Amino acid sequence: MQMAKNVPSMPRNQVDRVNASVGQLLVFKVPPDTFYDANDNDLTLTLKSKEHKELSTRHWLQFDSKNQEFYGIPKSGDTGSEEYLLVAEDSGGLSAHDALVVVVSHPPKKEFGAFFKAYLAIRHENFNAELQRKFVERIARVNGDATTNQIQIRSINIHHDSDGTIVNFYNTSLYKHHNRCPEKLLAATRSVYMVGDSLRDSVKRALGLELNLTNFSVAPFGSCHHAENIDITNEFVPTRTEEPRQKSTFSEEYLANFILPAVIILVMIVLASIVACCLHRRRHKSGKMELGDEEERKSFRAKGIPVIFQDEYEEKPEIGNKSPVILKDEKPPLLPPLLPPSYNTSNMNGMNVCMPYPLLKVQSVANLLTDDNDVDEYVPPPAVVVGGREVRGKSPATPSYRKPPPYVSP
Repeated sequence: MQMAKNVPSMPRNQVDRVNASVGQLLVFKVPPDTFYDANDNDLTLTLKSKEHKELSTRHWLQFDSKNQEFYGIPKSGDTGSEEYLLVAEDSGGLSAHDALVVVVSHPPKKEFGAFFKAYLAIRHENFNAELQRKFVERIARVNGDATTNQIQIRSINIHHDSDGTIVNFYNTSLYKHHNRCPEKLLAATRSVYMVGDSLRDSVKRALGLELNLTNFSVAPFGSCHHAENIDITNEFVPTRTEEPRQKSTFSEEYLANFILPAVIILVMIVLASIVACCLHRRRHKSGKMELGDEEERKSFRAKGIPVIFQDEYEEKPEIGNKSPVILKDEKPPLLPPLLPPSYNTSNMNGMNVCMPYPLLKVQSVANLLTDDNDVDEYVPPPAVVVGGREVRGKSPATPSYRKPPPYVSP
C-alpha cells in the first residue's frame, strides 16, 4: 500500500492584526482554522520575529503553544506596530507561516483618584510576562471582576530594600468624575486588600506563593488624599452589585456628551427658522402697496367707479349772465347826448318824399354804385408770351360784396 505524500500546511483563516493597549493584559487565542493540513490535524504553533528568530523571554509578547494564544502586557516603549510570524509545523517537520501585525496604542486618558502598590518578593528580572499575566488575572479575581479590563499596570519597579518587585497599577473604575474624587469606592476597594494598615491573609492566599505578596498600599492623588480616613466596614467586598453605579455614571456622561448638545442644536435650528420666516414675511409685505385703513381698501375694491385725478377734470366756461361787479366809487361813463333824427327831402320822380337821414345815405351810395358814368368798364390785361406760349393773366377776383337792392318806397 502506497503512503500518502506529506504536504505542508496552508494558511486559511489568517490573523492579520492584533490590537493591544499600554498597561493592559492582552490575551488573544488563535482560531483553530488558521492553518489547514490534509494529513495532520495536530499542528504545533510558535511565534517568531519577522526575521524568523525565537522571541526573548524578556519580550513583552509571548505565545502559549499549549493553549495557542498570545499574551503579554505592553509598556510605553512598546507603542507602535510590529510584525511577527506565526509558524505552524506538522509531525513530519513541514511548516507554514502567517505574517501578522501587533499594534500597541495608549489607552483612553483618565484622571484616576489613586493607584495601588503591590510588593512582591520576586526578583525583578524573574517577573516575566507569564508572572505578570498571573498577577493581573488574580488581582481581577480578588476584586470580583470577570475580566481584566479594569486593571491597568502603571509601572513595574525594583524594590531595592528587599531586592523584590513593586507593581503599581490602577483600577480603571476609580477615576474622578467632573473633578470629584470617588471617595467611598476608593475606600471600599482599599478595604478589600487591607484591614486597617495590615494586608489581608485572603489576598495573600489568592495571589499564591508564586507571586508572594508581602505588602499592599494605596497612593491617592490630589483631592483623594483624605479618602483613606473614611470609615467603611472592613468586610465589604465589591461585587457585581456595584455596576448600577457605573451605569448611572455612563448615563450621565451620555446625557452630557450627546443628548444635551443635540437639544441645543435643535433649539438653535428652530429659532433660526422662526427668524427667517419673520424676515421673509416682512420683506414680502414691504414689496406690496399699503392701502391704509379699512375704508380706503373698500374704496379701492369698489367696482364701476372710475378714479379721476385733479388734472383730468374738464374746465367749464364761466356763465356770462353774471352781473358785473360795481365798486362803490365807480360812476357810469359820460356819453354824448343823443340827437333827434334829422330828415331830408328830395324829389324822386317828381315826388316829394321825406326820408330819414340814414336811408338817404344808403340810397346815395346805391346810386353811386349804379352810375355808369362814374365807373369805367373793366378791360383785361394783354397776354404775355413766354417761351413761344401765350400766358394770360388771372381773371380778376370776384368781389366779396353784393350790390344793395334798389330802394322801394313803402
